[in-house]
Amino acid sequence: AGSLDDLLQAQVAGAVQRTGISARLKSELRFRLIESLQRRGAAKAGFLGGGGGGAGTGLLPKGDGSLTLSDRAVFSMILEFLKVRGKHFALSVLLPECGMAEADVLDPAEVGQALSLQRVPLFAACLDDSGGDGPPLLVRLLTAMASLETPARTEQYTQTDGGGIGQTLDAKLASCLAPSAAAVREDRRTLQERMLEFQARCESRVRMEAEAEIARIRTLERERIVLEEAAKCRKEIQEAALRVERETQAKAQRLAEKERAALERLRTKELELEKRAVEWRADAQRAIEENVQRQRARAR
Repeated sequence: AGSLDDLLQAQVAGAVQRTGISARLKSELRFRLIESLQRRGAAKAGFLGGGGGGAGTGLLPKGDGSLTLSDRAVFSMILEFLKVRGKHFALSVLLPECGMAEADVLDPAEVGQALSLQRVPLFAACLDDSGGDGPPLLVRLLTAMASLETPARTEQYTQTDGGGIGQTLDAKLASCLAPSAAAVREDRRTLQERMLEFQARCESRVRMEAEAEIARIRTLERERIVLEEAAKCRKEIQEAALRVERETQAKAQRLAEKERAALERLRTKELELEKRAVEWRADAQRAIEENVQRQRARAR
């Protein structure tokens, strides 16, 4: 049962979509919505005492009795064109903006009466050509106006002279064919000149394009060479920097070793000096003690 309901709904939706009922309903709903919003905006503006209609409401302007009959006729042709082309959304917006409803749209005969065109042969012919499924009135009018344009014409004049009196038929034919033969030769010569000019232009263009391509290749090669030389110089600089850094580290290491050796020698000399100082002090102390003992011995 559920699948049958879904199938029925799908068939109904497809039929509504194919027949255009959905589009017409959407157009009618948009028109009703815009009309209700306009009435609400107009009522709000009247309640607030504003005299500018819906200027401050941001809604589409609502048409009033100031719409002239000629304007209605022109709008009717435009609305008929949109309706035939199936532009229902544009209709739903343009109808209230023009201040018209679907009932206010004039038919082609009423358009002719409103614009006083019922006695114009062109407009009458457009009305006679109208049918149930024919093109809109606006399209028929434009097509009829385009058909009024006269085709372009060219005129050529020839002048005969009496110089061929007494000539044979072959001579007259030759004299008649001589201008055309000369024109053919001139055209051939002109064609050859044009071909030569075209060939020269082609060669010049090919030469210019080849020169431009060669210049581009040279520029690319120059840039490539510059990049290669820059990379080579950068590599050499890096190698030199590494070499200098290694030499600096080696020198620093040698200096550190020399400094350590000098410190060791200095420390050894200091120890020797301290040892000699101790020995000197001991010798001096013994000499003093011996001197004191000798003095004591003398005193006794």
